Amino acid sequence: MRITRPDARIERSKSVLTSGLVTVTALALVCVSGVSAGAASPHDATESFAHAISDGTTRADSTAPQQNAEVDVPTSGDKEIVAAGVGGVVTIDTPAEGRGEVADDELTHVYGGQLDDSRIAVQPTADGVRAAIAIDSADAPERYPFELGGDAKRLVLDEQDGSVWVFGNGKEPLGHFESPWAYDADGRTVPTHYEVDGTTLTQVVEHKAGDFTYGITAHPKWNKKWIKKFKKLFKACLGLTLSTEALLQLVSSPNKAAKFMVRRLGWFGAVYCGGGILKELL
Repeated sequence: MRITRPDARIERSKSVLTSGLVTVTALALVCVSGVSAGAASPHDATESFAHAISDGTTRADSTAPQQNAEVDVPTSGDKEIVAAGVGGVVTIDTPAEGRGEVADDELTHVYGGQLDDSRIAVQPTADGVRAAIAIDSADAPERYPFELGGDAKRLVLDEQDGSVWVFGNGKEPLGHFESPWAYDADGRTVPTHYEVDGTTLTQVVEHKAGDFTYGITAHPKWNKKWIKKFKKLFKACLGLTLSTEALLQLVSSPNKAAKFMVRRLGWFGAVYCGGGILKELL
């Protein structure tokens, strides 16, 4: 019986083809599973940031994201946020860049930061809009400027609580930036405050001064919803029709507000009126 051996070249070709198929398959599996990078995907980083913002808003008793037809969230960080104010429109130019990635909540848009080791997220809320900052390392800067435009002409820093009022050309504010907050990855408070210069609002996050765990999340949050309610309550309770700016001068701190109400209404009336105002605003 004659035994015919396969040609050696055919055997080598089969071997090469088999090795190639194995290599291609392995590469495909690596690409699908993402194990080659060994790092979180951009989507994972976006979700992590969104969760950090949620944790921060809970600690600060701030507003959760919600659809708001009066806020235009840009698809690119190079464009401005457009938000309605009381009697006007405010634009907010954030220190962000690049096309945003949308988180699973379909409300949070995360962009790259113009500044080193930082990112910016924009969320509409029921009463305004939030522009959150992610500080990813100790190499990131401490100052994050937000340039306001549209009808915004003047910023007033409230020395009592660190919040900022935004005015147009008149004495009525267009809206308000809530008191700033910042937390590290372990939930510890990071010192932060606002500074104003013209129509630029800068959030300063003093993360280099302490032993903090990165990432750190901070936020400027714009709102305008409660300003009309604030004036309405004071008019009904105190019989006053004043500009909001004048009211703020009278009640810019709890101590000043209490003394003003006692002088106006007496102790009983002040307690009754103050309780009603707090119930509506909180």
